[in-house]
Parts: sequence; C-alpha cells; structure tokens
Amino acid sequence: MGVQEFYRQFITEEILQELSKTRKRAYQSIDEFVVYRYREITNPYHISWVAEQLSTEELKLIDKLKSSKAKNGYYTIDLSDGEYPFLIDQYLVVPFNERKGAVHEQTLRSLIEELNKNDKDLKWLEELSPLKKTILMSYSEMRLEELLMGITITQLKEISKALSHSPASLQKAIYVNDLKRLLTDKEKIREILLSLSDEAFQVIRKHAENDYPFYNNIKEYQELISFGLIIVMENDYGISHPEVLKAIRSTNLKKVKSQRYKNNILRNKESQSSYNAYRVKISLVGGSDIIFREMIIPTRLNFYEMHLIIQIAFGWSKKFYAEFLNDNYVIRVYSEDTTGETKKKPVLLSSYTQVDAFLSELGTVSYIYNYKAKWHHKVELVEFI
Repeated sequence: MGVQEFYRQFITEEILQELSKTRKRAYQSIDEFVVYRYREITNPYHISWVAEQLSTEELKLIDKLKSSKAKNGYYTIDLSDGEYPFLIDQYLVVPFNERKGAVHEQTLRSLIEELNKNDKDLKWLEELSPLKKTILMSYSEMRLEELLMGITITQLKEISKALSHSPASLQKAIYVNDLKRLLTDKEKIREILLSLSDEAFQVIRKHAENDYPFYNNIKEYQELISFGLIIVMENDYGISHPEVLKAIRSTNLKKVKSQRYKNNILRNKESQSSYNAYRVKISLVGGSDIIFREMIIPTRLNFYEMHLIIQIAFGWSKKFYAEFLNDNYVIRVYSEDTTGETKKKPVLLSSYTQVDAFLSELGTVSYIYNYKAKWHHKVELVEFI
C-alpha cells in the first residue's frame, strides 16, 4: 500500500475537519490532504525537521518498529493517552479504533534513514569522496541479478554450496537466477539467519532494520559474504542488495531473534546431562541506562520465591502488586490481586507455578512490579548449571 492510498484509508471527513481547525489550513478534500502529506513525507528537509523534534519515547517506538514486520505496507501499534504526541500531531502516526495507531512503512524508513546520519557505524559513506560515493551508490541501484552477474562463476558456486543448492546447469545465468530466487525467499532467508553466528546476525540485522546496504572493512564479514548476503564491490567495500534487506525484514527479525535465543538455550540444555541450577539475567526495561542483575538460582523454585529474589536484588519495597507475564500466561504474585492486565490470558498463581517449567522451555519471562509505575523487568535464562 502506497503512502497516498494509506492516508485515503485512514483519513475521514470528520478527521479532515478537525485537521483544518488545528492546523489553521482549510483542506477542501481528503485528496488535497493526501497529496499534501505525500509531499511532506517525501521531502528530505521536512523529514530532517521531524527527526529533530522526536521525543525519547517516540525514538524508542521507531527503534521497536525496526525489527517488526509491516502488514499491507504499514505497522499497527497500541496507543495510550498522551503517547507519541508529536508523531500524532504530524499524522505520521494515524490513530484509529480508539486505542490503535498506524504508521506507514515509507514514513518509518525515511525517519530511520535520517536518524542513521548520526550513527557513527553507518555514516562512513558520507565521508568518502563524491566520485567514490557515486560509484558505490550506483551498485544499490542495480537489479539484484545484475549485481550477481558481476561476480565470478567461482564465487557463485561457493554461495550456492553454502546455501546447499545445486543448480540444474553450470551456466552462469542459471546460477544467477537461482541465487536471486533463494536470496529473496523469506523461508530460505529465515533458515540462513537462524544458522548465523551471533556476531554476523547482529551485523545483518542492523543493516536490514536501518535499510542500509553498504559495508566497509569487508574482510570482517566473511560469513555473510559466504551466504551471498553481502556482495564484495570496490576494494574494501561490500553491499547487501536492497531486495535482500527487504527479504530479511520480511522474516520478522524480532521473532527470528527470539527463535535464535530459544535454539541456543536448547543446545545448552542438551549439552548438560543433568542440571540443578540456572544462571539468569534480570534487566530493567526501558531506561536510558542498562540496569541488570545476574545470579544463579535453583531449578526447584516457584514464582513467588522468584518475586522475593527480584525484590531484594533491585531494592524494591514489596509494597505493590506484581506479576510475571509471557505470551500465553499471567502469573499473579498475590491471590487477591485482580488489578493487573490479563488481556484474556489464563491466570496462574505464583506459589503453585514452577519457574523451571517456563524458563527451561521459553528462556524468558517478564516481571512487572507496581502497575502504576510499570517497572518492567526481563528475566532471561543464560545457561543451565
């Protein structure tokens, strides 16, 4: 769904009248507003101004959406009162259905591109000479098959071997067509992402989320080169083709990261013939500073005991209600507590629920203390002991 179609879907006559009042601009029709918004979103100067106005909360939203998957060309987010005021005022987040909002994918990508200009790991391209920069940029404008055709048949064979693929013919054109299909196939890309080392996954994930195709110091990325996720270009530079980055994002990187974590936990579990303790990491989520505690806990522990451990480790006062959460269950610390957010999930009681049953299978669980302040902790299994 394009930007103009997106706004035509979500802007009503009632919203248009309200916009005419708040913006002191009389929009004659929805089409006029749609064209106006399209011109603003595609104007780099406007996007630069928007990026400078974003609050910390709004920057966190953009960072969160990076690893999410757009559906029908836009992202759907939950809205609470007072959240994301500037983005809503600019109608970059479009409210609908009371507690929901929509963000168009192109809007997000434009903001990410602008914010990347201040990322020291991604801005080296701006420091190149105009000629060299133009040459590198020309590679991203090639079609994927043109980029693949420019590398040697030996390199194509090595990539095919890494992808466990045998072409029907040894002709270069066949290799290129097959690799183009594989490198844009969502399931194949997901399989590759799950097999990568942690370091390689973090690199390709960052480039995909930021829609940033270029690399310098290319010798550091041999694993990604071997799978064809990076193609070597001029001298010490490389590129992940935009079509490949799009395919990587389509896998839903947030879910891929979660699955990689579970796979690592299972491998660690299988390597231990027997275990009676866990090493866990408990982090406070959402702050600008990283605050965490790492500890060893016994396997025969219930969630009420886990609650007491967290209270002591973080210096909390035990004065407020608390609960543990995952995608499927809510685990209440106190039986009389009926105020937490269940979202239609089955509710369990902490005293009768074993930590082992959740961490050994899922690897992580959330802990919320004080529903008003919403102190959100992430409990992660690091290893079996």
